Amino acid sequence: MENSGAFNGDSSSAVSVLERALDPVRLLTLFFLILLLTTRFGAGDQQIGSDVRIGLIGISVGYILAIGVGLRGGENSIVDRLLHPLVRVGLDTLVALMVLLLVDTAAGPLAWLVLAMPMLTANIHYGSFAAVITWLAMSLSYLGLSILSAETEGAANDALGAGIQQLFALLIIASGVGVVVKSVRDRVEGTDSALRAARSRSRQLSGIANSAQTMADIDEPLAVLSHAVAQIPTFGFTDAEIIERFGPREYRVLAAVHKGDRSMPGAEVLTDKAIETDALVQVSMGESLITDQVLHLHDYRSAAAVTVHEDETTSLVVRAWLESSRDPLQTNDIRSFELYATQVATAYNNALEVQRLEKRSRDLAWEADHDALTGLANRAQLMRILNERLTAGKGSTPASLSLMFLDLDGFKAANDTHGHLIGDQVLIEIARRLTRLIERPHMIGRLGGDEFLVVTDTSTGIDVNLFAQRVVDAVSQPLRIAEAVIHLGSSVGVAAASVGTTPDEILQHSDQAMYTAKQQGGNQVHHYRHVPGVSPAAFRVVADPSVRRGVSG
Repeated sequence: MENSGAFNGDSSSAVSVLERALDPVRLLTLFFLILLLTTRFGAGDQQIGSDVRIGLIGISVGYILAIGVGLRGGENSIVDRLLHPLVRVGLDTLVALMVLLLVDTAAGPLAWLVLAMPMLTANIHYGSFAAVITWLAMSLSYLGLSILSAETEGAANDALGAGIQQLFALLIIASGVGVVVKSVRDRVEGTDSALRAARSRSRQLSGIANSAQTMADIDEPLAVLSHAVAQIPTFGFTDAEIIERFGPREYRVLAAVHKGDRSMPGAEVLTDKAIETDALVQVSMGESLITDQVLHLHDYRSAAAVTVHEDETTSLVVRAWLESSRDPLQTNDIRSFELYATQVATAYNNALEVQRLEKRSRDLAWEADHDALTGLANRAQLMRILNERLTAGKGSTPASLSLMFLDLDGFKAANDTHGHLIGDQVLIEIARRLTRLIERPHMIGRLGGDEFLVVTDTSTGIDVNLFAQRVVDAVSQPLRIAEAVIHLGSSVGVAAASVGTTPDEILQHSDQAMYTAKQQGGNQVHHYRHVPGVSPAAFRVVADPSVRRGVSG
């Protein structure tokens, strides 16, 4: 806000004209306040006592009469002299606070006009500093009253948030008021132009705030850019683009708004300079021969560009163009464009961060359920699937499920001979073979080490014994890893679900059957048969990952 100096209550012609211009607005405000007090007092959950209401009505009526007499009597009337500028500021502040407490502050222009009235009065008589003091006192008073009158903590928080927003909005209004008052006092020609510029700036700032809020709610980075570029013409430009540079001479247009059929300048124009300088770049006709040629060729008067994102691999630049038939851009237009670019950068980076966090969340969820080496389901997911499918059985009907426990024969020897890197590649290749063989609704997973589980849905009518043999045959095919040719076998134990079988029980049963297959020479299938008197505990307790088998391969 510009400081226009103190006038100490002088009745100069400029001050008089501005003061007289405010009186009709004061009258309307006072009539509105009386209407609220007599018909709608207490609106917005504000409770006003009868004595206070009568007192406020009396003050309002007296102020109306004083203004009316002052208007009829001219500048030198007795009432006009009695209404000292300090009295006017005080009365305007009281009226503004009451109206704002009785109506919603978002009601529209009236609320903001009332709020600006005391500041304008102070500015007219005492200058910008007095207007700021008035604005601060009134805003803090209103904020305090709103919080004190709130019935709940949530309502108080809402009032605090609304008050903070008003402080920012009032700062913009106060700045505009200071410019207007100074221009009138100094009797400088071009007042109307200054007012139009202030309104345009206010609209632009409002547009920037609204657009920033919209972009903040967008999680997709490209969608942020599409929204952003569509708003740039509100700053006076006609065409705009967002250019991505992803190599020394590699560019692409990510978003654009283009009016007319004129061609756009090459993607490198202004883009490289904006990236190199990391600052706003402006060009216009008359600056240089090269600039004039580029602008004239594409029928533009001026242009601006600024970087909104840069990382190790890419840079994003917003370019905006003004066609030659338009009036030159004002300083406020360029400032708004630059400010808007910072909002775009913030929103875009936030969207990138949201995207990164969402991907990380998906990765963590995947890692929690999958084996890191093979990508198959891990123990946790297998046990959860077993539990879900086993509990699907109802009453005396067992679940339609068989479990195959597969252990690689000869893997330990191959791992010891060729090393762990080859061993890992063996496990990955075995996982690929089994994945190609086993389709939904069946499921393959890695239990750990060289052990795999196959959950078979027997409701499909599959021949479990034949299916298990196909698994053995697939594993027994030679493996070519690097320069090594590796021959493995597999011992497969099969256990079928019975009524009341738990995940740990069917896992133990299939492990017991697999162990039997391995003892009988390996590379074969063995089905679990319950033997009375033999506890599954006599075999490996594979449900506990801390217990490892004594025999491997």
